[in-house]
Amino acid sequence: MKKFLQKSILLFLTVLLLFGTGNAFYYNLSKDSPLVAFEVYKALDISAQSGGYTSLLLGDSVARQLFHPDEQEQDPSLCYLATSQAILPAGNYILLKNFLQNHPNTKTVYYMARPDNLQANVNFRYTYSYFITPFYREAYRDCLDTQTQDAVEHVFGRLFCEQDFAKWMLGRYPKLLEWYNHGLEKAWPLKSRLPDGSMPDLAIPYIVKMQQLCASQNVEFVLLASPLPKDADTASLKSLEEKLQAAGIGFLFDRFASSLLYLDPSQFIDGVHLTQTWLNGNKESFRQNLLYPQPTVSVSALKR
Repeated sequence: MKKFLQKSILLFLTVLLLFGTGNAFYYNLSKDSPLVAFEVYKALDISAQSGGYTSLLLGDSVARQLFHPDEQEQDPSLCYLATSQAILPAGNYILLKNFLQNHPNTKTVYYMARPDNLQANVNFRYTYSYFITPFYREAYRDCLDTQTQDAVEHVFGRLFCEQDFAKWMLGRYPKLLEWYNHGLEKAWPLKSRLPDGSMPDLAIPYIVKMQQLCASQNVEFVLLASPLPKDADTASLKSLEEKLQAAGIGFLFDRFASSLLYLDPSQFIDGVHLTQTWLNGNKESFRQNLLYPQPTVSVSALKR
């Protein structure tokens, strides 16, 4: 029995060594190719390129449906950088800061999202893949305040926030990320590894930072709403208004509320994303009416 256990342990260690060595070799060959959050890396690349854009649109995945980067040529003055809700306002703040550094002629910045996405909490799996992996690196870490850095390192572990190979492994093997989260919670529960027992707020404080950054450069900052189904819960809308008011940027809510478009639930694939049929028939007019409203035209006039 003892020999059997020894052989089993040796076999396990050998397989583990081969697995680690093989992945380390493959990592050195492909480390510059993202395994997750492809649209986020593309947005970072675009934001770092100088150009003649005078306006910028950031946002969630619904905004990306309406202003997809593949259709960028339709408006050479507006840069389409909508990605995913999972990068949170903190990730959009980094994109904004990067963009403004390389586009000094920017006059207007639009941030378009559902009301719940503008105040979303950290989600271990998606925040790690879409925020920690692309954004939590030396080039962008200074965009985050010290409190945020300390909090996310307590949530995800400093090694897994900073070490590129660890990020690559968890991106390549999503099951490892799941096991890591489960094991970390068992060994060191979240409530005991955070000073106040709650997830870091990467939402409203970073909308405040976006507004302040734009104001400091004489750039208009506008919050816009992604379309919602008519039966959507209004609690998140009321909560957003209250949080913006409490943060001292309540004036942003008026334009957000006026841009709201409620559609029949049948126009949504999953209650969130728009059907291709609606997009084909309404996307162009929606974009024009939303960004360049005329006195006699309203987004509410669109097909419902």
